[in-house]
Amino acid sequence: MRDWIFSPGRLTLCRNDITTLDADAIVNAPNAWLAGGGGVDGAIHHAAGVAPLQDACQAIIRKIGTLPPGEAVITPGFGLPAKHIIHTVGPIWKGGAHHESTLLRNAYLNSLRLAHEHDIKTIAFPAISCGVYGYPVEDAARIALTALKEGLEARLIEEASMVLHGEAAEIRADYRGRGPGFSGGAIHSLPVWLRTGSARRADSRPVCPPDGSDYSIFHTVPGLQHKGGEDAGRFPARRMANKE
Repeated sequence: MRDWIFSPGRLTLCRNDITTLDADAIVNAPNAWLAGGGGVDGAIHHAAGVAPLQDACQAIIRKIGTLPPGEAVITPGFGLPAKHIIHTVGPIWKGGAHHESTLLRNAYLNSLRLAHEHDIKTIAFPAISCGVYGYPVEDAARIALTALKEGLEARLIEEASMVLHGEAAEIRADYRGRGPGFSGGAIHSLPVWLRTGSARRADSRPVCPPDGSDYSIFHTVPGLQHKGGEDAGRFPARRMANKE
């Protein structure tokens, strides 16, 4: 796990199961009909309870029709440790000429604004649009982390986490001239988001390019500086079975 501290708040990057976190809210990345599905959406439905969550989601859909990309709505967390679920639809990647970056940025910022309206202090995000929607991971990481930094600085929330999960958060990498994390399966890879030699492969070798360079994505986000390592007991580490 890695932490970045700002004057008003904290940003955390970790590998975990987002459905186990006792944040005030977790963010779901559903389809436009809030109908449930695979990936993080399916996992959240399963953990929260499919029937009550779908009842709440479909009540929203009856009012609005569909949830447009970049917009956000909120439901209770039901069976989750989190009190609330914020649902935001990420953009499908179509080459970058269809306002994908604006829509992805809006998905994060509108989720933070909705959290603020509901007095939510701690929130956890998945890597929106980085799965079957095909958003290039490095671009998505830069947009996500910049938006979260801005939300923290605007005091919309106090703590925000990017939560990466599953086998894709392990050590799949492709060094063919572009640094780690570009292989097809590495959609939520920690090396893509961290890009530092402190992350390690399953065989204990550092995850970094062959030339030893540090490609940290955080270096491309203005004002984002690493301020600490493993946390000793605050959200979300208090629910992590295996800390990074």
